[in-house]
Amino acid sequence: MNNDLAADRARLRRLLTATDHDPLSRRIGMTAALAQARYLDHWGDIDDTRQLASVLTRAVFVEQQRGDLRAINMLAGELLAVLSDLADAGDEEMAIGVNVSADDVSLQVIEIARAYTRRRRCRVRP
Repeated sequence: MNNDLAADRARLRRLLTATDHDPLSRRIGMTAALAQARYLDHWGDIDDTRQLASVLTRAVFVEQQRGDLRAINMLAGELLAVLSDLADAGDEEMAIGVNVSADDVSLQVIEIARAYTRRRRCRVRP
């Protein structure tokens, strides 16, 4: 494993732990954790993509508590794109999850997911 990625994964764990202990800065902490998780998803492996899905799920929950519908939709769209990528990569649990949730997802979230999916597919892996 790349030592830089190992350090970045440890940083992500610290960021997520901080969001658990400090509700006042939870949104700021989640923003930093999302940035770190997206970075790891880009440069890491499929486990990093799974971790991004987990962080996005937590971020959706944080925004639901705040009642920020726009942020919820944006995060849910990105989450749907990530879950779809995992399903396409052969993750059966994610495929089942995407299929089960399909009826509960708004058209707006689906459109956002499509935009993220296009961006995710345009990435160049090293």
